[in-house]
Amino acid sequence: MVNPPGTKFAYSNPGFAALAYAITASLRSAPQPDIKTLLRERILDPIGVPDADWQIGYDGPTELDGLKIYATWGGASYTARATARVGQLMLQRGGWNGRQLVSRK
Repeated sequence: MVNPPGTKFAYSNPGFAALAYAITASLRSAPQPDIKTLLRERILDPIGVPDADWQIGYDGPTELDGLKIYATWGGASYTARATARVGQLMLQRGGWNGRQLVSRK
């Protein structure tokens, strides 16, 4: 990736960890209490990806402030079939079987 002049981009595990915490904290009173549940219910279940075909967060969540925090900086795995379905969702601009799962933007 070529950075525009005067900018610096860097990968940051702590940044992804802070983002995971912020997203999970925002879900405190939501029907989905953590990122994994949100991903399962809003995306992977509707596109037909069973739990056995994917995982996030290495061996599971870490508890912090009463929240289940999943590592979003690594530790994810998806079968080829799961990856293909996510790719198809992207090609369909977030739509699946007549339902918009993800904003086209």
